[in-house]
Amino acid sequence: MIRELPEALDRLCAHFDAELERQRAVLAATMTQGEAARSRDLEALQEATKALLVLMEQALEAERERLTLVHLIVTGFALNEPHQTLSGLIERAPEPWSSRMGVFQTEIREVLRETQEHVRKDSNYLRRSGRILERSVRSVLGQPEQAGDAYDKEGNEPDGALRAPALVNTLG
Repeated sequence: MIRELPEALDRLCAHFDAELERQRAVLAATMTQGEAARSRDLEALQEATKALLVLMEQALEAERERLTLVHLIVTGFALNEPHQTLSGLIERAPEPWSSRMGVFQTEIREVLRETQEHVRKDSNYLRRSGRILERSVRSVLGQPEQAGDAYDKEGNEPDGALRAPALVNTLG
């Protein structure tokens, strides 16, 4: 093992620990966003969105150093292309790093799955709310209802949804 490898593995595991905490914070902010949207609390929605932006900036900053560490470790273990994955690294790394990375892999998958579930659930709610708002605005403006306000078999808007004509026809 290359002399710098143990230190690089320690630093990579510390990065993984920080990323797991960051992703847990993303999950919490995402849940707060959904709750704020459902309760129409614009201030809480704005704060949760700001928190998510900060977390994304932090993740991007951490990514640079993590990529440098991964390159050093991949080179140190001479991992070829198909094995340059977290699973491949877990297989090659000695203890205690292998176990630490294995725990990270399991926990990050669960946090990301939960976040994805909340985002999907909340995005459906927000789309429905947007359609209700759109219908209300059309009603106030006296525009006709659009046809095709139904869902397809997967619960999404059909591709062929008809749109109401614009208020002013640009052709005259």
